[in-house]
Amino acid sequence: MKILNLLKGAILALGLSAGAAHATTVDFEVGPDTDVTSTSFCAGCILSIDQNPSLEGTMFALAEGQTESLAFFDISADIHSWVAGGWFDIDATLSFLVPGGSASSMGSGAFVSLFGAISGGILNWDQHEFVINFGNGGQYTVNFDQGIDVLKGTSTTIYADVTLTAAPIPLPASGLLLVFGIGGLAAMRMRKKASASA
Repeated sequence: MKILNLLKGAILALGLSAGAAHATTVDFEVGPDTDVTSTSFCAGCILSIDQNPSLEGTMFALAEGQTESLAFFDISADIHSWVAGGWFDIDATLSFLVPGGSASSMGSGAFVSLFGAISGGILNWDQHEFVINFGNGGQYTVNFDQGIDVLKGTSTTIYADVTLTAAPIPLPASGLLLVFGIGGLAAMRMRKKASASA
């Protein structure tokens, strides 16, 4: 009976340790494969689309349900006339060295500028929401900014939101060792009883 109670306690401890592991944070590191390339045309201005130079190597940690907003790239215009306008195509990849995975999409947009400032624009992606799975049930999502009125003023920053939707559940080795140890003791006790009764 004592062995059975010990086994129940070990299984409870194992469940509690798995729950605690589930609540831990996950580390992220933006990888070297992150890249933004673009082509553009602008009448009455010069348009620049540049990846955030400090993005690669950015590190952060998320608990389940938390979101980190990353400044992905900047769109800026050097306006030369009272009325200007143009279009652009973007090929962007946000990759993670840790915990692994990447989000890649192609986007396109257009804008109109009045009186020397970008007053309205749009950016649409082929895909702007991504679900990335990684070890032991871990999952995170990436969302690229998109929509109407993305461009305001003479420059704007496009963000990527990273959300941890499911933390990985590591196998708690200490809990398993406890269960196996108690199981071994129970087996030894049963063997002793069998030899004593023989």
